[in-house]
Amino acid sequence: MTWKKIVKAHTRCIKDGEKYLEEYRFRRKDGSYICVEDGGIFLKTESGNICRVLGAVKDITERKLAHDELEKKVKVAIV
Repeated sequence: MTWKKIVKAHTRCIKDGEKYLEEYRFRRKDGSYICVEDGGIFLKTESGNICRVLGAVKDITERKLAHDELEKKVKVAIV
């Protein structure tokens, strides 16, 4: 996922007041990459101004690797 898509998801969340949930690769300080799930919501005041963001970024690398491995096994089983 590109930064443009991430910004678009957050912009949509701000505009519509809905939660956002995106998956993307994240580069760590050591240069390695992990897969993350980024979800949250922007909280607004009565006047509509954003006052807080509630969210979490979760490392889902192991889940993605397990999913990819399972897909490979299924493809081999079908052939």
